[in-house]
Amino acid sequence: GKRDKNDPRGALFMEFIRFIKHYKPKFCLMENVNGILSMHTISGAKVKDIIIEEIENTGYDVHIYRLNARDFGVPQERNRVFFIGFRKDLGIKNFDASTAPATTSSPTVCQ
Repeated sequence: GKRDKNDPRGALFMEFIRFIKHYKPKFCLMENVNGILSMHTISGAKVKDIIIEEIENTGYDVHIYRLNARDFGVPQERNRVFFIGFRKDLGIKNFDASTAPATTSSPTVCQ
């Protein structure tokens, strides 16, 4: 899209965080476009860092991966970013998305 800073959809991830806080699932998964990795707020903060911090503050360890839908049987190039959070009490610190079934290439781990 146009990355309009006034578009209210830019803060939808906070609704996602609200649901995580309320339901406390064992894991959470948030998907977005690659551009989220380079997006900044008006004040200059990285959006991905805010998302990570908010999920971690809710009690989750967060992993970020860039995956291509092609590697999962979709007949098109479609790169997406996935934020995967595991509740800290589960002790899952070394999640590896490359072990997922049907992958033909390794996912890109995003820092």
